[in-house]
Amino acid sequence: MKSLDASCSCHLDFLINQFCIACDGSKIRNKDREATILRNRDRKFPTQIEYLEFDGGHCKQKYKSLTEDWRCPCCNRTKFQLLRWTMRFPKSPSRFEGWVVGLHTHHDHASDAYGGMYTFQGAAAARFAPVIICEQCNSADSSAKKKLGLPENFTFTPVEIKSFIYPTAHGWHIINYSVAQDVYRKFVASKAVPKFF
Repeated sequence: MKSLDASCSCHLDFLINQFCIACDGSKIRNKDREATILRNRDRKFPTQIEYLEFDGGHCKQKYKSLTEDWRCPCCNRTKFQLLRWTMRFPKSPSRFEGWVVGLHTHHDHASDAYGGMYTFQGAAAARFAPVIICEQCNSADSSAKKKLGLPENFTFTPVEIKSFIYPTAHGWHIINYSVAQDVYRKFVASKAVPKFF
């Protein structure tokens, strides 16, 4: 395995040394976590030329709008660290391997037209402003909600996502679902009993 730059925000070496591959210290085997760590071990690293030649792929406009010093507000990875080698159009007969960077405008789904888990005078109040995040962080939000059975109109904030992911440069995130569950419980507790004075 190639060693990562010490200044990057990636935690693969920490995960491999701190915990066994099969669990996150819980003593419970997690096959998804194990598969992600093994996939990250074998990931491909882009050259500087490949990075400079990459045009943003299917996220071209968002990618080009980001400055060179931009970092994902959740995982803190740079544009270079987001480049990931993967199968493009995997269900298509014309599939091929190549570099990708996925970017999404992350927003609070409670403020969607039919949302409204928490409201102020009948209108859903967003907990955070829309922000561009990487596809791995956006996927972590979705995966945590699905696995934990959380309401569709609940959205983790970028800071909350940061608390339950272990990012890897040019790879895939590992998600700590128990931390995500704690984040959601704290959110519910903060909204449960409104106080009026």
